[in-house]
Amino acid sequence: MDATAMIAYLDATPDDDAAPDDPPAWSLVSEADASYGVDTILGARERAARIKERCAALVADAERRAVRAEAFFLPLLQRYYQEHPPAKGKTIHLPAGDLKSYAVRGGPRVVDAQACLVWARAALPVAVRVVESVDVAAVKAHIATTGELPPGVEVQADEERFSVK
Repeated sequence: MDATAMIAYLDATPDDDAAPDDPPAWSLVSEADASYGVDTILGARERAARIKERCAALVADAERRAVRAEAFFLPLLQRYYQEHPPAKGKTIHLPAGDLKSYAVRGGPRVVDAQACLVWARAALPVAVRVVESVDVAAVKAHIATTGELPPGVEVQADEERFSVK
């Protein structure tokens, strides 16, 4: 199978996480063939990175536009709501969406978690949550020293990995 046929096969294969069950006969017999395979993989990765970068820029632009639209229209819509209160309830139903007024309870809100944490450590330790995790290096050192295999740990055989960079 030549490179054109292989590309056509890959393009026609549904995109999923699994490798095709029945790949066509294909072998890399020369350095040029292997280089082509590496170039294909790296090119696909670069294309994915470019698309990801472009999508991030599009998302940032869309978010910026949403913020501007909200900043412009929200005060106007609030004034409209006040000037045209709903006949019953607290919601005005419009073809494009709803305008609704609702109460938000007041009270203490943490607005700077880091500053509050510093205070809580000193003044209210019970308010500090501690997240526990296993020190893997210490467990490995313990196994090396004692030979004991703790629950939840299994020994895995060395394996050969392959990558394209």
